[in-house]
Amino acid sequence: MERLIFPAPLSKGMRTREIRRGDFEAVTELGLSGNSLAARDPKVFSSYIELLRRIGGEAIVLEEEGEILGEAEIVPQAQLSVAGPHAFLVNLLAIKEDRALLSELIGSCRERAKSWGFDFMDYIPKSGESSLYGSLGFTKTMTKQVQLAAQPRRMAVLARASVLIEAGYPSDLALLAGEMRPGRLAWEILTAGLLGPIHAYRVGMGRLQFVAFIGPEANGAPFSLYGTLASGPGEIFGALGAILSSSEEIGLARVRTLIWGRYLTAFESADFEVLEEVILMRMRVG
Repeated sequence: MERLIFPAPLSKGMRTREIRRGDFEAVTELGLSGNSLAARDPKVFSSYIELLRRIGGEAIVLEEEGEILGEAEIVPQAQLSVAGPHAFLVNLLAIKEDRALLSELIGSCRERAKSWGFDFMDYIPKSGESSLYGSLGFTKTMTKQVQLAAQPRRMAVLARASVLIEAGYPSDLALLAGEMRPGRLAWEILTAGLLGPIHAYRVGMGRLQFVAFIGPEANGAPFSLYGTLASGPGEIFGALGAILSSSEEIGLARVRTLIWGRYLTAFESADFEVLEEVILMRMRVG
């Protein structure tokens, strides 16, 4: 039996529900999967949704008389996170960016986040869209995020990066840097190879461990770094030096990432260049 998502639909023929396999093509063709980094085509999207559900997330569509009007993806982030426990909206799009349609999707996601026991739901809007989502109930947080890029090079550091062969999601590490959010979802997407071949490394800095993923290079290879929340600037700088050295060895010309602002000093010391600040928006759902 199909499970519908509430609150009530906007009109008699409009409703929100969990995504079905038959929706994948419509969602990708309409460009409603823009923030879903794995949603390149229906086949990849299908694998992505299976992964999303395995970690407790869900994709929700808004339809009217069988026509898909919007799509949202929400994931629980109960593991360690700089932002604390929260639900995270990976994607939120409606045709023509219609506010009423977006509001309906947000309401459904809000109820889902509440059912998971979270007090907050987070979202990173595209540049210039913060006012739109502010009008829909989100508020800007004080949490600073910064988009960065760097040129790989050999660095004289004590640590060396070793290739990560296999590893499950580490319960003691959190995402310190990475364009994909939240940390658990990003880890699963990368290790499943949904974005293509990646380079994965483990770096030890004394008693601290770091794990880094470097994705396929396209306008700068996306770079993700996992570590303990208590990592200091010196440990992070050492890990970055090992990763940048390894990136140079494999011939990468540029890496890019999105970091939490509290770690900016370490990244700037490793010559990462600030590209822009990024807004994290939050809605209370509890």
